[in-house]
Amino acid sequence: MSTFLIETSEEDSITAVAGQISELLNEGQEKTALAETPGSIFLKQCTTLAAENRNAELLEIFLKHVETVFNLVSGKDLDCILLVICNLVPKLPVDQQETAVAKSVSSLIGSSGDKKLACLTALVELYNVTFDPTARFSVLIEIIKFARESGLQGEVGPIVKGKASDWAKEWKLSTEDTRKLFLETASLLKALKTKAADQEAFELRVKCLATYEGAPEAEVSSVRAVAAEAAVQFIQSMDIFKCDLCEMSALKQLESDPERHGVFQLLTTMVSGDVKGLQSQASDFAGVLASCGVSMEDAVVKTRLMALLSLGSEQGPASPVAYEEVRERLQVADEEVEQWVVMAIGRKLVDAKINQPERRVQITRCLQRSFGPAQWVQLKSQLEAWRANLAGVSEVVSASQAQALGMQA
Repeated sequence: MSTFLIETSEEDSITAVAGQISELLNEGQEKTALAETPGSIFLKQCTTLAAENRNAELLEIFLKHVETVFNLVSGKDLDCILLVICNLVPKLPVDQQETAVAKSVSSLIGSSGDKKLACLTALVELYNVTFDPTARFSVLIEIIKFARESGLQGEVGPIVKGKASDWAKEWKLSTEDTRKLFLETASLLKALKTKAADQEAFELRVKCLATYEGAPEAEVSSVRAVAAEAAVQFIQSMDIFKCDLCEMSALKQLESDPERHGVFQLLTTMVSGDVKGLQSQASDFAGVLASCGVSMEDAVVKTRLMALLSLGSEQGPASPVAYEEVRERLQVADEEVEQWVVMAIGRKLVDAKINQPERRVQITRCLQRSFGPAQWVQLKSQLEAWRANLAGVSEVVSASQAQALGMQA
């Protein structure tokens, strides 16, 4: 059997889709030689509108029958019809695209029924052919929400992963829209249930909460639930160890919130690496841990690792840490010190060398648990120390060169 490739124009595609829909509208109608049918009337309207380039009206008449298309067509035929309809949007003047996109999204989602993947494919196509930043943003938000609610987050995850911050800058989003983008993306990524996606979801929630610094109290109060979600996510995860939440006003308000006070106390205890405090208040934290789905044993493990990070940050790479100090800070037996350091190395939280004869640990690098004013002061101190060391090396080199030149003379 021979295969032929036939090029078709956009007008031909529109006419073909109009013809398909007209046939759907004629199903169940009695065939007569003279009387007009719903399908024939529809086809004439579409042909006239297409010929006169009245694309906004053409899009509107197509959208009126999208539900019929979803109900009666499936597979590639459905995808092709929706593709042609979506590609009418870029034919419109830019100032009309935002409204057209909103109507298209509403019609597609409202008519999709159980054909969720076909609808999602059409929404992604609509996003790809839309150039107005405001319209693109609105389509993207609907794509993210629809995918999550339909259980299709795996289809959209690769599209949005690592992009939210760049989109916010590229489209010059307002603070309100930036918050919406970060939170919707975070919810979708969290639903993927992978380590990398979970970490990015947490980071996006933190970025969102950071935009409330300096905002009016009523505005900050509106994100209590978001702050609590971020806190719980940190408590639950054995992969997230960086937490800039504790100094944020959005989180601090939870301290006086009767419902969320326990979450606040548990988070600050874990982030500070206060193992002794966690263990001494085990009964107080039992209810919060249970609601988070975290055992006391896992909470202690994470808090001990946070304590080691705290110790590494305080000492710096130039100062070895005695076993006794590690033991005291982590609240472990003397013979367990090395295994906890090895665990932290294995999780890539620290780079360290264990000096068994001298019973010391040299922590050369550690993950910063948070980066606030105290860390900036510490970084400044380290940079000044490095500058002084480099100056000393430079003086030694200069002296050696001068001595060598003197000997040659």
